[in-house]
Formats: sequence, C-alpha cells, structure tokens
Amino acid sequence: MASVVSAASVAGQNDVIVDSDHDGLIEIQSLEHLDWIRNNMLGTALVDFSGNRYEKGCPLSGCYGYELVSDLSFDTNGDGVISSADQYYDYDGDGSNNGWLPIGTKENGFRASFEGNGHRISGVYIHRLQDDIETQGENIGLFGVVTIPDDSNEILIEGARTQSIQNIEVYTDGQGVKGHRNVGTLIGEIDFKGFLDWRSVHIHLDQVHIIAAVTGEENTGGVVGSIVINTYEFTPKVFTYSNSNMDVSVIGKTGNVGGIIGKVRDDSALSISINNNKVAAAVNNLSVGASGGFIGLLGDFEGEDGTVDIEKNQLEVNVRSMGVAGGIVGEMGGTSTYLILNDNVVSGVVTGRKHSGGLLGSDNVSEGLVAVRGNRVFADTFARKDCAGGIFGKHIVQGFGGLHSDIRENIIYGSVFGGAATGGMAGCFNIFDEYTTESVIEKNISVGNVIGKGDAGGLIGSFGSFGSSAFDLANTYTFIRNNLVAGKIRGAENVGGVVGQFFNKNILPFGYFSNNLSLGVVKHQGVSGSNEVGGFLGLITWRDEYLDYDPAGFFSGNYHFNQREGLPSIGVVDGSFPITEESILGARYVELKYPQSPNSMSHAGLLYEDWDEDIWSFGSSDQFPGLIIEGVIYRYNKSTNVLEEEAM
Repeated sequence: MASVVSAASVAGQNDVIVDSDHDGLIEIQSLEHLDWIRNNMLGTALVDFSGNRYEKGCPLSGCYGYELVSDLSFDTNGDGVISSADQYYDYDGDGSNNGWLPIGTKENGFRASFEGNGHRISGVYIHRLQDDIETQGENIGLFGVVTIPDDSNEILIEGARTQSIQNIEVYTDGQGVKGHRNVGTLIGEIDFKGFLDWRSVHIHLDQVHIIAAVTGEENTGGVVGSIVINTYEFTPKVFTYSNSNMDVSVIGKTGNVGGIIGKVRDDSALSISINNNKVAAAVNNLSVGASGGFIGLLGDFEGEDGTVDIEKNQLEVNVRSMGVAGGIVGEMGGTSTYLILNDNVVSGVVTGRKHSGGLLGSDNVSEGLVAVRGNRVFADTFARKDCAGGIFGKHIVQGFGGLHSDIRENIIYGSVFGGAATGGMAGCFNIFDEYTTESVIEKNISVGNVIGKGDAGGLIGSFGSFGSSAFDLANTYTFIRNNLVAGKIRGAENVGGVVGQFFNKNILPFGYFSNNLSLGVVKHQGVSGSNEVGGFLGLITWRDEYLDYDPAGFFSGNYHFNQREGLPSIGVVDGSFPITEESILGARYVELKYPQSPNSMSHAGLLYEDWDEDIWSFGSSDQFPGLIIEGVIYRYNKSTNVLEEEAM
C-alpha cells in the first residue's frame, strides 16, 4: 500500500495515492476514511472534513467508488465492548451516545460502488430514534440512503447505470442498529430516482454477509429498511441480493418487518432478484404490519416489467407477527407484475394473527403471474385466526388473461395450525375473475398435519371461486391434478382429506380436479357423528346459474383413504352434485396399496383410472403410488409416516 492518508497529511496531498491498483476504487484503510465517504458520495475522490481532495492513482476515466483494504472495528480501544470509551460511540459529540451517523441522506444519497474485498466491519452500533437531531430516526444503517448515480457521474455497464456493494461482512455489536423509520443493518433506504431516458438502473448487493440485531418502528429489515421509487416512469430498475449469508434478529414495532427488506414500494418497472442466499432470521413484528423471512411488504407493484424473483435460497426462520406472516414474503399486492418463488428451502416456524403461509402470507396480484415451483417447506405454520397454509396463507387469483397461478412440484413437510381455513398448501385460495385466466396446482405433496377449526383440508382449507356472469364461466380454467396428501387432518367443521370447503359460483367448469390422492387420516374434532367431514371434501357448494354444468365432469380419478369404509367422500353437499366412483372414490389402505398399475379393480372399485405412469410410480403391492418429481419418486410410507425418496 503506497500511503496512509490522515487528517494531518494535508501537506503533500498531491503525492498521496488513494487508488494504488488504478481500478477506479478509492482505498479505505480506517474508520476515519470510511467516515470521509460522506464528503463525496460519488466516489470520485477521498475528501476529508477540511475539504482536502485526494484522487491520485485514479484512472483517466476517474474513480467511481470505494474499496476496503483492511478489516475495520468500531471497538477502537480493543477491549471487546462497544462503549463510550470508543471513538465513534458518541459520533455527534453531544453526549447523546447515538453511535455511527449513517452515510447518505435523502438530499445527498450514496451514489457510488463499494467493494469489501472480503473484509469485515464489526461492532457497528447505531442508536438513532425519532428524537435524534441529525436524522430524526429515519433512514438508519451503515449507509443511510443509497440511490443511483445522476447524469453527472454515469457508471455505465452495457448501457445501464450500475452500482454495487459487495464482498463484505458487517457485524453489529450486541446493542445493534436501532432507528425509527427505514432501518437496516447495511442500508436504511434505497431510493430509485427516476430518469427520463430508457436506460436501466441497477443496484447490486452480492456476497454481503451479515450478523446483526436490528430494531425499528416502521419498515425494518435485516439488510435494507425500505426500497422506494419516487418518480412514476418506465426506466427499468433492478435490485439484486445474492450469494450472501445472514444471521439476523429483526424487531419492528409499528410497521413492516423482513429478514432482508422491511418494505418495497414500486410504482413501475422494478425487478427484484434474491437468489442463492443462506439466511437465518428471527423476525418479530409487534404490530399488525406484514412480516416475512425475506421481505415484509411488497406493495403497489404496478406497470409492466415488475418482477420479484426469489430462487434457490435456504432459510431458517422464526417469523412472528400480530398481522400477516410469511416464511419468505409477508404480503404482496399489485398489478401487472410477476412473483416467482422457485427452489427455496424453508425451515423453522411462521406465526401470524391471520394469513400465515410457509412461503407467502397473503398475495393479491392481478394481471400478472404468481409462480411457486420446486420449493421444500419444513417450517410449521400457525395462524391464530383465518387462512393458514404450508405455502400460502391467503392467495387470490384475479387476472386479465393467461396463466395467473402456477403452483407445481412443491413439497410441504411442516404442519399447519389455524383457526378458520387451514390447509396443507393454502389456507384460503380464492378466484375472482371476469376474463380468461388459468390456475394450475399440480404435483404438489403435503405430508404434515393440518389442525384447524373450520374449513380444514389436507391441501386447501377454503377454496372459493366467484363469478357473476356467463362470461366468467366461459373463460376460467382451473387445474388441480396429480397432488398427494398424507398426515392427519383435524377440524371442527368442514374437514376434508384434500379440501375443507369447496365453493363454486359460475366459474370453474373449464378445467379438472383430477388424479389426486389423499392418504390423510381425517377426523372431526367437534360433535361426535357430525357429517361435516369427508375423505376428500368436507363441504362442497356448487352454484351454476347459467350453463347448468355437471360438476361430475370437473372431478375425475380422485382417491382417498376411507377408514373402516365408513367415511363419505364428501361430508356435505350443497347443490346438485352427483358423486360417482369415477370422480371420487374412497378405499382402505390395503386396497390403495395393492395396484401395481393404473386401472386396477379392487373391492372398493376401479382404482387409479387412466393415471399416467410417467407421473405416478405404482411400485409393489405393499406400496402406495409415488409421485415422480424431477426424476425422484416420492412415496409415502404409512408405517413410518415418512415421505421416502427413491431414485428412478
């Protein structure tokens, strides 16, 4: 390293090299240098508090950011405790002991890149609440506000304005980071300012490893408090968080809370990508706001090109909320956007007052796509009131054409406990439509227990489709097929091996509810002898005011365990619904095991009629059919109550 810059080195400053490797990144060697970043948010030079400017070594094109060249610790006296004996504990020098002053404000945000080079910043202590003179408790983190470069300092990579914070470890001290609004370990707020041109703007966080405790009032996240867009325009914007490890405790008192991001508000054209991370997050929301293992609230997603892509992450979560709770996302709402949750592994516990989901607490996305594929959910899910599910707490299908919900090849191992509407996959699954819309629920497995009060189902607690005209009827396609359910299903009313309560009004005939198998043990927890329990459906209500469609054409080839041959396939039928063996058939375990191929006769009747052997493996005469997913046979073993895996 050529030279160490200090406040005393004004003399001969033109000889001080701040970018010795000429890579455009100014070298940060001390907490003093880190503090000086606030004097030049563009990263074009290192500027001290006397206004001296150091930029020797920068390439001809100029510098555009900063890089750590050593580990930094806020334990400046080295006694292992962050206290008033440390240099930055009372940053303001007024005895308030508020700790570090975040870099970047709403008026002058950090607009450069920051390369950590694998170094660590430890002992981060920030305690700036609403009464803090400098910040009023807003936008609290190592960086206060991060925004994108303006026209005077373009960082162009393949035509995009791009900046990154990467390859860094950030550890808080035991007191952690505390603030009022927009609070995160690394960044309080990311502000995507608008541009009038059409080039995209990118902010990347990559290999950002965090161990932290964070507490806030509104919009609190383990990494970022909030992400906002101030100007409604159509410049594509991209935020990524990838390849990072985290262990965080996040507490929110009055707003939205997330293990990574507290709140995201998007008016237009924001793409979020959260991929390949390993996260342990204890998320506790003391209010009725939304809470998620990754993101608390995704709100106001509108306009084309809006995408939330969360894939290939491992999460160990303990999410608790007085409102909505999700293992990955607490709540999402918007129009013309895409939510993709693929190939994530979630374990732990998710608990909310209502709308609790192992992956997603509640969503209402119209004119877009909700794709949930290939996830493994080991987390147990609890809702004190309504809508608890292993994947969704509450899911709403509402679109203006094309595929809206694509839910495939997910496996739920965890159990689900709720009040009204409790399901192994979804607590509440509702369809509201007046246009051509398609929903697919296919090749999912739920083997955990489902314990609820009203509307308890092995796959879905409450399924409702609501249309108001014959036009609705002619344009909606719903496919629920080739799903496997096991475990115990318990409830006080409307209890079913697959669906607790199934309601249809003028909307479902085009599609199929077919080739599903429930091995679940269904029991009623209410008054003995009640008929509100069925091996397949607890209650079905069918209202067809226009085409007089026969619902038997919608149901076909479904089978369920019928203990002692005394359990009806449907507990209660409200409306005209003829049940035939071709639509839903119950049989004993020994009969459900015996077939070694489709279309096999048994004492109960014809089993597995026209089932596809490319989807189901029938195995031997003492095995249940196994569902084939990505070249692996998943077969339930009732003797051990284990979902076994067999390579094909």
